[in-house]
This record gives sequence, structure tokens and C-alpha cells, in this order.
Amino acid sequence: MLVTMTQTAERPGESLRSVFSTTNGVLYVFDPSARTLRAVVEAAAAELGPGETHRRPSAENDSETPTPSREGTDAARDAGTATPAVRVVATGSRLREFRDDFGAAALAAELVADDRLGLRATAALDGTPVAASRSQVYVPVVVNGTNTGVAAAAAPFTDEVFRQCASAWEEGTPFDLRTPPLSTIRETLTAEFGPDARADFDAVLTTVERDHDPTAFDPVTAALLVVARHRQLLYDVSNWGADVGLASKATFSRKKNRLEDLGVVETERESVPTGRPRQRLFLTETYRNRIDDEGPASVLAGVLV
Repeated sequence: MLVTMTQTAERPGESLRSVFSTTNGVLYVFDPSARTLRAVVEAAAAELGPGETHRRPSAENDSETPTPSREGTDAARDAGTATPAVRVVATGSRLREFRDDFGAAALAAELVADDRLGLRATAALDGTPVAASRSQVYVPVVVNGTNTGVAAAAAPFTDEVFRQCASAWEEGTPFDLRTPPLSTIRETLTAEFGPDARADFDAVLTTVERDHDPTAFDPVTAALLVVARHRQLLYDVSNWGADVGLASKATFSRKKNRLEDLGVVETERESVPTGRPRQRLFLTETYRNRIDDEGPASVLAGVLV
């Protein structure tokens, strides 16, 4: 059996990219940690390249994931004409933990929308986390805080591991991320509120992920803060959020009330030609001054953590 050791100093993503680069068929990821799953998603997105994950899922395929029965697609992948389909099998609790990381979940939703990634939940797993293709089995290992990986590339071992992962996939239950693709959020945010609002949203997300716990990012609160900075209507942002699949209008209203209680935003009533008056959001003077002094990303990110 051929066994090799790979090593990275910071994250498992670099080792996983080497797995993607040598895989032309389906890649099963079995029982990953939430951290490893994020690295898997980032590696898959990097292999796709920019601009290839922008198709918004339709209503009928929101919950679909690629399955081994899609012979035509798999044949193309096995022939090396497409990026591998990544099929993740994990416990429901682990997948829900991953979903709490909005940035990673929204990126994963891109791959799901393009039939590059599937997520399936299963009961408690009893085995070693692996990434398995038809030709290679990769086992992530952490030693004294350093990410390493052991890769094996010899049959019949790889055949058996691949078969067991495929069986676990078939028995799993499709998992709904309930998160819209990141490109959909960005494109519609730009269309509804302008490029400056989209840039602020991206900056806040980047700042929270870089300087804080990524699971602390609340996209609804972030959207409210961004539109308040640009003095937009609560009606418009809550409609946008509901349409894009971010959250319900009731959630936007509840989060807005919390921001008011914290003294971050204020509202003013604005008459419209028909219907009830609407609320225009704006930041309080304290937060407007802080943004002028410190910049929007750090100030607004600080509200989220």
C-alpha cells in the first residue's frame, strides 16, 4: 500500500486541495469536524474557480443533492471533465454546527446550487473521518496543533473505504442548509440597495470571520446595520431578506427592535402614497460618529459579537 504524509502549518485546506487536484470522480467526506468541513467547502470552491458558482437554485431543487444514480454526470466526472462531486456524510448535530457558520454555509450553498456538493445527515457515526475517492483515501490528523494528513492510494483498501462511504451516503438523509448562496445575497443586495451597501456587508462579514468567532455573525443584524447606515426602509430590507431566503419579516422586525433597545439604530415614520407609513432606518448619532472615526466594518462587526 502506498501511504504518504502531507502537512500544513495552519489549516487543513491546503492538504485537501491536493486531494481535489488528484481526484476526477466523486469524493466522499465522511464524519468531518465542522472546521474540516469548512476547509472542504473552501477547497472545493477554490478548485471551481471564480464565477462558476452563481446559479440560484430553483424551488424544486433547493433540497436536492447529487446522488450516485446520476450516471451521466458521474461519467463526466470520472472522465475528468468536471470538478469532483463532494458528498458529505455527517451527523445532524455536526451539520447544524456547520450551518451556524454563515460564511461557510453560504459558500456551501453555492456549491449545492451547482450540484458540486451534497450534504447528508446520519445517526451517530463510529469510524475515522476520511475523504475518499476511487483512487485515494485521505485521513486528516492534528498533531500538537499542526494539521497533517495521511493519504493511501492502493486497492483493495481504497475500494473498500470508497464502497463503505458510498453506502453511508445512500443511507443518509438530505440536509437542508437553509442558507441562500452567497452570490445571491450579494447580487440582490446590490440590486436593492446599491454597491456601497453590498461592500459594507462584505466588509462586516470579513471582519467578523477574521477577528472573531465566525459563528457570531448574524446576517440579519448585519443587513439591518448596513441599510441603516444608508438610511433605507425597514419594509424594503425585510422584504428583500424574506425573498432571498435569509429570514422572515418577523425576524427582521424583532432584530430591529433589539438594535433600537441597544441604542444602535433609530427609525422615523415616512408616509407612502398607499398603505401604512413605513419606517426608515438610520444609525444613532453615537454610531454614526464611531463609523466616521473607525470605519464601518469594525464598528458594525463589534455590534455582532
